[in-house]
Amino acid sequence: MTDNPAAPGARRTRRPSERRARRSAPTLSLEAIIAAAIEILDKEGLDALTLRRLSSVLGVGVASLYWHIDDKDDLLDQCAASILRPVIARYRERAIDPDRWRAQITDLSTAQYDLVRDHPWLPLATSEAANQITPSGAHLAIIAAWDRTGALLLAAGLSPLEAFHATTAISNHLIGMGASASRAAAAQRAGADRAEVLRQTSEQMLALAARSNETMPYLIATAPVLADHDEREQFLGALNLILDGVEQRVRHD
Repeated sequence: MTDNPAAPGARRTRRPSERRARRSAPTLSLEAIIAAAIEILDKEGLDALTLRRLSSVLGVGVASLYWHIDDKDDLLDQCAASILRPVIARYRERAIDPDRWRAQITDLSTAQYDLVRDHPWLPLATSEAANQITPSGAHLAIIAAWDRTGALLLAAGLSPLEAFHATTAISNHLIGMGASASRAAAAQRAGADRAEVLRQTSEQMLALAARSNETMPYLIATAPVLADHDEREQFLGALNLILDGVEQRVRHD
C-alpha cells in the first residue's frame, strides 16, 4: 500500500472529528432534552436527574445526549436558563417608569419567587451556574434581573451606593425565601404534611420559650403566625418592608 494519500487506491484515515462530522445528525433535539429534564426535576428533585435516567425517559442512548450537552452541570444550566430567561426578558422589555419603580420591582421580584416556588430545584441549579458566566447561561439571566432591580432603584432616586445596598437586600431575600421553598418541596416529596410540620414547629417554639430562663416575646407572639402562614404572603410582606425603607429614603432625600 502506498504512503501517498493522494495516490489511486490509497486509504485515508480520518480523524475522529471528521468521522463525527460525517455521521447523520440525531433526531433528538435540545428542546426535547431540556423539557424531559425539567419534568424530572419538577417531580422528583435534583438528585433524581441523571443522564442515564434522562436517556431512558427519552428512549435514546446516553451518548446521544452529548450531541447537545457537555455534562449534567451544562444540562442544569440550560434547564435553569430556559425557565429564567423568558420571564426576566419580559420584564426587562418594559420601559423603566420612575413613578412606578416600586410596583415594577415588586412585579419582577414576585415573578422570580414564583419561578422558584414552581421549580424548587432552581436555587441549587443556579448556584452552580453562578460559578461561571456563559453567553447562554442561567447566570446571565440572574445578572439581568439584578441589573433591572438596581436600575429601578436608581430611577427612584437612590444613589449608586444606596441602590447597591437595597438591591443586595432584595436579592438576598429572594435567595433565602427560594431556599426555604426548595426545602419545603423536598420535604413534601418525602411525604411530610406541611400543615402538621408547621403545627409541630409552632409548638416547639412555644415550648422553647417556656423552658428558657429569658423572656422571648417574639417566639410567643409569632408562633401562631408560623402555624398558619402562606410562604408567598411572607415573601411579599418582607419585600414590602424593604421597599418601605427605600421609599422613606427617597422621600427624605
